[in-house]
Amino acid sequence: GFLASCYWCFDFLNPTEFSGMTSYPVHSIRIHTSNSLFVDFPDGRLLRIDQEGRWSSWQNGNALYRRTLNGEIIKISDQTYNKIAENIQSKIFQRIKELLILIRKKIGDQSNELYLSSGNYIKVKNWIQKAIHRLSKPLGYEKKLYEKAYPKGIQILPPDRYRDLVIQPAFGCPSGNCTFCAFYKNKRFRVRSDQDFSLHLQAVKNLFGAAIKYRNGIFLDSGSALSLSQRRITKVLDAIEKTLPNTKRGVAAFLDPNHSPKRGAREYAALKKRGLAQVTIGLETGYPQLRKKLGKSKDLASLKETINALKKAGIQVALTVLVGAGGADYIDIHKSKTIRFIQNLNLTPEDIIYLSPLRGALSPSSLRSETAAFKDSLKYITNSRISPYNMDRFYYFS
Repeated sequence: GFLASCYWCFDFLNPTEFSGMTSYPVHSIRIHTSNSLFVDFPDGRLLRIDQEGRWSSWQNGNALYRRTLNGEIIKISDQTYNKIAENIQSKIFQRIKELLILIRKKIGDQSNELYLSSGNYIKVKNWIQKAIHRLSKPLGYEKKLYEKAYPKGIQILPPDRYRDLVIQPAFGCPSGNCTFCAFYKNKRFRVRSDQDFSLHLQAVKNLFGAAIKYRNGIFLDSGSALSLSQRRITKVLDAIEKTLPNTKRGVAAFLDPNHSPKRGAREYAALKKRGLAQVTIGLETGYPQLRKKLGKSKDLASLKETINALKKAGIQVALTVLVGAGGADYIDIHKSKTIRFIQNLNLTPEDIIYLSPLRGALSPSSLRSETAAFKDSLKYITNSRISPYNMDRFYYFS
């Protein structure tokens, strides 16, 4: 349960799982409000609704249903992520709506079954009413709002930035040559005009509504948002500061140093003053010949120079390592060269090494053992954090 600021305890007719069963066992529930509204059932089920009335998650037994910002539902069970079919999605939306209508009726009746423990009665009633109203809209309503803000979708974020507010100053990737990348391959890099970017910021605000202030950072989406010119990226950061709420974690972005303007510590320090806090770079491997095979530049010296400039400017660095890159023939040299490259970097505990398994490069068991081997080796030679990066598990959840 939750340490609640306000609770209602009452007998509640509670539907069983979404299987179509019609029996309604009686339960008492609690409602807790903080940044979201939580409906907490004594049997462990839990419904969360955001500030805009969007239900965000539904815990039911071992299954967790989470809703993405484009209206899809993802079932998470035993660490597997499965998208729910559209016909089942509509049934889940309808079932949650029925639950909330029953709760609203109990609150409205103020019967002996209802116990009000604080003065937030009107707030919670309005919150539930907003959720019911939102659930009454057509199934495609959320998707239309999402597509207005993100017409080309959101490809991928670093795992520690999944709760960021995504802003798109550009689309695509300035390289597009990485053989392992399914997100930006053959997607031309295009910078938004001032007018288009301004409309984008407004569409993002409309999509999130009141819930926008609870996003804990901002991510500049594209394969390498920092490939924008210094003048352009400065304008982007200034517009974000003027338009969006302050965020604790600052602004983050991907960077391909070989397809971006040459910047030193001075230029990065200027961006840091405007909010840039974290940069993620695809190292993938410390073996130059394998980098070339993967469609990356062999020039590790310039990559190291960029990392040093970022660190000197006080910006957090995250590096991705592609476990399994090159397949079985490259296992040993990939690992040894990558470990040596990272060992010679001046990384701190605030920095991150992401270990990302390349699916299909090795057998699943070999990928697991190689990931563990990389982790064991890295923890002895770097102060940075080491984190898994399963790219197939990214969804932009509400």
